Amino acid sequence: MSGYSKSKWVCEVLLGQVREHKLASITIVRPGLIGAHSVTGECNVRDWLSWMVRTAQTLKLATTIASDALKSVFLHLVPVNYVAQTIAILSLSHEVPSKLYTRVLCNMYRLSDK
Repeated sequence: MSGYSKSKWVCEVLLGQVREHKLASITIVRPGLIGAHSVTGECNVRDWLSWMVRTAQTLKLATTIASDALKSVFLHLVPVNYVAQTIAILSLSHEVPSKLYTRVLCNMYRLSDK
């Protein structure tokens, strides 16, 4: 288990204890990879995925990425506006969950589709 995984686990244990003592209602949101805005296309141009795509374009590898060998490769991207909307809805909800919730947001894109 990596240091990141361990720290995430410790955080979830501590948040679970907070919830058990009824000190707060806790919902953990795990959006996975956050992609570009679904309407405007705006994105973080400094994240690793943007760098990888730009590098592939610069090296003229973009056609290689969409080759037959990689047609089954998926990226789990969630548009940034969906992530923001979900977090806003959850944070404004007056419903108090009876247990610790983890919500995973996932949207699959086949590399050859884009």
